[in-house]
Amino acid sequence: MAASSRRSRYVRAATSGLPVLGPRQLVVLTWLSQMPVLSSAQLAALCQCSLKALLRLMRPLFDAGLVDVLAVPRAVFAEADEPNDASLLFGSAKNIYRLSSAGVALLVASGHLAAKKRAVSLGPKNAWFLQHQLACADLRVWVEQLARVIPGASLCFFKTGAEAAIALASASSPKSLYPDAAFGLVLGERVLVALCEMDLATEGPLRWRDKLAAYARAFSGDRLKRALGYQRGRLLIITMPKRLERLVQIVQEQAAPPLLAHVWIADAAVLNQPDPAKQQWYRPGKGGFSSLV
Repeated sequence: MAASSRRSRYVRAATSGLPVLGPRQLVVLTWLSQMPVLSSAQLAALCQCSLKALLRLMRPLFDAGLVDVLAVPRAVFAEADEPNDASLLFGSAKNIYRLSSAGVALLVASGHLAAKKRAVSLGPKNAWFLQHQLACADLRVWVEQLARVIPGASLCFFKTGAEAAIALASASSPKSLYPDAAFGLVLGERVLVALCEMDLATEGPLRWRDKLAAYARAFSGDRLKRALGYQRGRLLIITMPKRLERLVQIVQEQAAPPLLAHVWIADAAVLNQPDPAKQQWYRPGKGGFSSLV
């Protein structure tokens, strides 16, 4: 029987050197430098190309060692309403990419990345962390798409990790708050500033009590302005559809009244179709749904 000619997506083919890096390849590598991981679908959305075209771009970059493809179980991409059973052990997962050390070095040497950063070390053992990082990447795609669909809008910043940290300047713990992301969306003469939490239903009421207390401190005084340059902002919480009602209840019970004015909650379906005018954000401080802008 003849051996299969299908190439493994986790094994690099031998190459004679770096591929030709045109504008499209550099755009892909630049996006990967901004997020720890991105799925093939997320990259295609950010690059505004088809999935097929994106995969054609990625294979030479992978073979040249500029990007890595992470081997992960299909469960990482499981939808919230999928059964939690053995069916998640089988089937093929989407490609998840990260920028390799060689890719980082190339971007720094070519002036497309200001400072050298370590490539994130991830694999099958980091399944939950990958789920969370991919949820944050969904948020990034959504914000970028919002900037495209709102006339005159533009994204002035999007921060994750340590870059999004807010010093709480207090003797009590925690000393700093680390939202999953923070962004600023320019809307004419005003800027929508948001701190974001991606809820995967892994944290209970006690953890949310502590988290909301930290956010209450972040929105008081001038802490937000010192961290992000803006005095006013929102806390956007995005959760799983079946979790929305319960999370609203937790927030209403645990959040201090001044914080409730900043809180907007929606289920993750909002990320599928950027519609800033649709009333799909629940505001606990007002007791009803509002549009984002």
